[in-house]
Amino acid sequence: MILRKLKHFVLLGTLSLCVTHTHAATIEVLHSWTTSSDLNAIELLEKRMLEEGVTWLPTPPYSTSDFESLNTRVFHGDAPAAVEVKDLDYKQWARLGFLANLNAIAAAQEWDLKIPQAVADVARYDGKYVSVPVSIHRTNWMWVNPFILKRINQPVPRTWADFDRVAGALKAANYPVISLSRDPEKLAQLFEAVVLSIGGQTLYQDVFVHHDVSAFKQEAFKQAVRRFYTLLSLSEDNTGIDFLATESAFVFAGDWLSQTIDDSGQPFHQTYQCEPMPGAPAQFIFKSDSFVFFNLPNIFEMVNAQTLLAEQMLDERFQRALNIPRGSISVRTDASPNGYDRCARKAMAELAIASDRNTLLPSVVHGMATNASVTDRFIEQIQALANNPMSVDESAKALSRSIRLGNYLLR
Repeated sequence: MILRKLKHFVLLGTLSLCVTHTHAATIEVLHSWTTSSDLNAIELLEKRMLEEGVTWLPTPPYSTSDFESLNTRVFHGDAPAAVEVKDLDYKQWARLGFLANLNAIAAAQEWDLKIPQAVADVARYDGKYVSVPVSIHRTNWMWVNPFILKRINQPVPRTWADFDRVAGALKAANYPVISLSRDPEKLAQLFEAVVLSIGGQTLYQDVFVHHDVSAFKQEAFKQAVRRFYTLLSLSEDNTGIDFLATESAFVFAGDWLSQTIDDSGQPFHQTYQCEPMPGAPAQFIFKSDSFVFFNLPNIFEMVNAQTLLAEQMLDERFQRALNIPRGSISVRTDASPNGYDRCARKAMAELAIASDRNTLLPSVVHGMATNASVTDRFIEQIQALANNPMSVDESAKALSRSIRLGNYLLR
């Protein structure tokens, strides 16, 4: 009896490549998506699975508050087929052997050729693909109102010196310079973008990926702190206010603003144009939604259903249905730009350049660069500095301590 149970719960090392004859398998897929466009993309997956004889079990939207109950299910052998994840903490499941090895599917679909290296690195654990990335968001856009700049006869700034000159002209003409929410995550997102624009990819990785204490002492990092404070001083506090109804010249935010409707009824990307941060051409900070696949009992129908699902998530039809309405871009480097808005098309072009130059970098704020403990401490410290500024040296020390504390709490 015990032997039969053990055989029933043998964990599969690598998902099968055969996807035929699924014999009415039923799969459970957890995700947090609630917008109509995201749900339309999910419906496309459901229909494709049903065509192959796989039933999609209806489930309510998954949230971070459900993680504890999900973790309990995983540890008791009752994991769903797949779960959407937004950060790297899912790799604890990989360390414990709960996640399926997707290398066979990746090889068959040539993921190494079609997915940018930096995104693929996030999807792997110990050399094995354990998740399927489904979208790429660029988080470090500078959104520019060209109509305002035209009124004061100023170009789009390409350096921070240019930006300061344009900011002076805007203030002289009584235009708000920057619209910025004091939301902690948005403040931290601005800071990581400034670090990259001033210190380049080496400093960015030393600080946010490798957590090198000496990096916080570098002059470039202190310049980033100084620039962050300058931007705060130039910004309108639009927390809780519809900043799309303001007339600020600049908004620092990710690509998700692109499809937002402004107060004139137009998509945001038709009023504002997306530009790289000053000093940061082709430096691309990304976040990516992914799905992890759990090892399930070695039942032919279930394994084939998971395999089919993983393959369909990188299918061009699903990629377009998911990403075009969001303003994000496909994870596939061979994706057609047709149908994407102008900012997304620009992101596709810059993604290719950044990937070649190794300037495609994971966002610490969105959990792509490090664990949640470090991310949370970093965001908390950025908010504290925004509310109660310190000297540049003391600010750098405080941020270094926050990173060390995050690592300590994790241990």
